Amino acid sequence: MVHTENEGRFKGRVYESSDHTLGRRLSLVVPYLYPDLENSPRGDYHLQNNLDGNGTQLMWHTDKAAEPTVQQLADAKEPAMDAHWWWWLRMKRDKLLVKSDWSQGADVPSALKSSYITYREALRNLPSTVTKPSFATMNAQSINTVHVELLEQFPEKPS
Repeated sequence: MVHTENEGRFKGRVYESSDHTLGRRLSLVVPYLYPDLENSPRGDYHLQNNLDGNGTQLMWHTDKAAEPTVQQLADAKEPAMDAHWWWWLRMKRDKLLVKSDWSQGADVPSALKSSYITYREALRNLPSTVTKPSFATMNAQSINTVHVELLEQFPEKPS
């Protein structure tokens, strides 16, 4: 269910948790639709979770783009979650590669260097070796659970 409220000069819509089409993931969907707009109280739009736990309020502050319709938000949810999943995988993988750069130095013992070569190759191959869960599975989970389950597919760091 969607309610429209007035917040000062800004219109706000509350997307309730019971509305499974929109109740979750607005924090992924709106930036996906509008990557150049700023999400902040004084920015182009603002997302705010209601303290009662019944939804997220979208307050649109800009004329740079039209406020998305309920249908546009619903249609963008699956591709936004998919894009976030791949972005998060690459971001974590890239950080682990940078953290292991030291292992390829000339002064690193060959046995240790060799184990890190294998580890780093597995990290680089992650986009082609992981299994992305279905949209229905990800949508039913907390974003933290989605991230934890993705990390479980990462290779183990050499000791």
